[in-house]
Amino acid sequence: MNTIAEVSKETLQIEAFLKTFNPGEKILYQTIENETKVRMDNKGKQFMRSALNRLKLEYTCIHGQGIELCSPINATGIIAHKVIRVDKAVKRADKTTKRVTSQFYNQLSDADKQHVNVVASIFGALRGYATNARLLFKKPIQKVINS
Repeated sequence: MNTIAEVSKETLQIEAFLKTFNPGEKILYQTIENETKVRMDNKGKQFMRSALNRLKLEYTCIHGQGIELCSPINATGIIAHKVIRVDKAVKRADKTTKRVTSQFYNQLSDADKQHVNVVASIFGALRGYATNARLLFKKPIQKVINS
């Protein structure tokens, strides 16, 4: 039985509103709420995220205020944030793999040992990429010079 997911009217309202903005523009939650009449609580923000996904727009959050649409200025920061999130998840999975390997590796079947070795190598490659990406996309620290 196949069903087609329906898009909520709130998502469509927000989507129509967001189409009018250019890359790099900052949009306040209050503005979205006033223009679309969709309350920007947790549920409203989920409607907004769905609308942004449907429009294939990347964005960064301005904590407690709104969002900033992706532009050439903040694109690398958005990529770095996504890579760091992946790195954290891979780090947790890698830690679990190491624990299981240290406790039960000798008791695993040959097929399971091979599977654990492949997974461990994949985690290593992902961690290496994430570490390099973190350094590559890292924002430079502003130095304050006393005059």
